[in-house]
Amino acid sequence: MSKRILLSCTAGLFLFASTGFAQPVSSESEGEGAVTKTEESAGDQGSAEFPRVSDDEETIYAVQRKAYLMNKKFEVSILPSFTFTDRFVQTIGAGASAAHHINENFAVEGFFTYLFPTESSLTEEILRGEKLTPEIAKLTQMLWGLGFGAQWSPIYGKIEIFDQALGNFSFYVGVGLGIGQTRVSCTPATRLDPEVFGAETFCDMVETTGNAEDAYKVVYEPSRVELMGTLSGGVRFSFSNSVALKIEARDWIAPARVYSPDKNDSTQKYTDAIRNNVLVQIGASFLFGGEDN
Repeated sequence: MSKRILLSCTAGLFLFASTGFAQPVSSESEGEGAVTKTEESAGDQGSAEFPRVSDDEETIYAVQRKAYLMNKKFEVSILPSFTFTDRFVQTIGAGASAAHHINENFAVEGFFTYLFPTESSLTEEILRGEKLTPEIAKLTQMLWGLGFGAQWSPIYGKIEIFDQALGNFSFYVGVGLGIGQTRVSCTPATRLDPEVFGAETFCDMVETTGNAEDAYKVVYEPSRVELMGTLSGGVRFSFSNSVALKIEARDWIAPARVYSPDKNDSTQKYTDAIRNNVLVQIGASFLFGGEDN
């Protein structure tokens, strides 16, 4: 009887020990499975072309603000002018413009220029030395111009020297429409264009002084007012909210037609040309109102 009880107790202890040792083994197996699953997930994420970023991470791209803003500002510019592209006419003058900047990129403007044209050295050399005459329409001179237009500024940047910011610049282009007064030389005492000046209008005589230079004095037809188009482009350097430097090229485009009374052929009575009066203007701009930085 006692042996039977002893065997039963021994079997119970064995079963208890087996059950106790089996629990840790099961936990370790689950732990290994979890580790393996985590490693597989990490491997899948690393092999993707674009790894997933957690929701609490965000990339921010910053664009630097312009140092001096143009939005809603009025701009008044004083612009001395000169030409260097015309072979037959040289010109200096002065101009002014006023613009309202609707926003940072667009503006409407009005502009005016007054000019003092003269014959170029090439023209004088041809007339005096070679006794030749250039195509008369190309000798047309512009006296003044007045116009209105629009301006677009698509590009801007910052001026910086030795890590010191001096201001910003912007490139702009413009288009406009206006009127201008022109004149052209004529031969003294010859008939002028009857369609413009009437049937019995003649070129003025040269005022003589008794000098040899009288033979080379230039006499002009009465000036005319013409419809003109303009194209412009330039750069504006802003050094504060109220002062800027402006460098601009403006082309005043107009048709020129000149009457030639000495031509017998009716098809040669007129010479025609498209005149490009390209002015380079450099001056100061003053800005008022609008939005400050």
